[in-house]
Amino acid sequence: MKSQGLLLFLLFLYSVCDSTPFITKEFLQDLKKNVSWEVTEYEENGFRGFSMDDAKMLLLKNDEAPYELQSESTSTIVSDKKVDPQFDARDTWPQCVHRVRNQGRCGSSWAMAPAGAISDRFCIKGKDHMLSPQDLVSCDDDNDDCDGGYLDRAMLHMRYVGAVEEQCFPYVSGNIGEVPKCPNNVCPNPGNLWRRYQCGFTRTVKDMNQAKIEISSFGPIVTRFDVYKDFYAYKGGVYYYKSGGHIGGLAVKVLGWGVENDIAYWLCQNSWGPSWGVGGFFKIKEGDCRINEFFLSCDALIV
Repeated sequence: MKSQGLLLFLLFLYSVCDSTPFITKEFLQDLKKNVSWEVTEYEENGFRGFSMDDAKMLLLKNDEAPYELQSESTSTIVSDKKVDPQFDARDTWPQCVHRVRNQGRCGSSWAMAPAGAISDRFCIKGKDHMLSPQDLVSCDDDNDDCDGGYLDRAMLHMRYVGAVEEQCFPYVSGNIGEVPKCPNNVCPNPGNLWRRYQCGFTRTVKDMNQAKIEISSFGPIVTRFDVYKDFYAYKGGVYYYKSGGHIGGLAVKVLGWGVENDIAYWLCQNSWGPSWGVGGFFKIKEGDCRINEFFLSCDALIV
């Protein structure tokens, strides 16, 4: 009887903990008093009904040390190029920074960021291919679909396998809660060619100036950074970590940099939909949350 009572007590504790709100009014009110960046109102926060497990579900599989890609080429990097104090790829290539995606309740940022950045780079080279993150989620066997993935493996998948265009395999996993099977070589839309578009040479960039040269010369790159609870409360300004526990890692597209209120920042595109942050974009303080540790790039392969 004692063991049965203990089991019931543990189940009760689990149910209480599992239903504990991830975001509360009190947390947001305290945060507003201690940060210079803009915090969402409780009623506007899209995560107010989330549990901790729900919040973690959006993040990467791997939260360990920085990834390494063997740099296959450094010849295209102009090491002595002047770095401007501010850059936004949306100003330089307004037609080529593709729309903000919403990964939904699926841990697919590992697929969203590479598909987005490489799509932008194809467009910058004159070939507007919007690549399908669903193709990576369903077909990259080295990652774990909606259960999270590894950014370096996703970049290598784009290097050696590639992804079809969005029209051939639209993203659905965030809505239906399932991962469709990797399809055969048939595009369901008549007139669309089934073809996987790859990127060419890969690079790991650890120097901030080199990362900025990469972006301003060839287009957006990708990275991962540490996510803390207060990031889910971001609405605008330059984010920096202040409060709440470490939740995991997130992959994002990096498309610029600048200085705001004397804080140097990276400009990034998230995959939490356009209602989050500033239309789906955010600024994060340089060096905060390990975002400076490495960046990954891969050139669009035009054949």
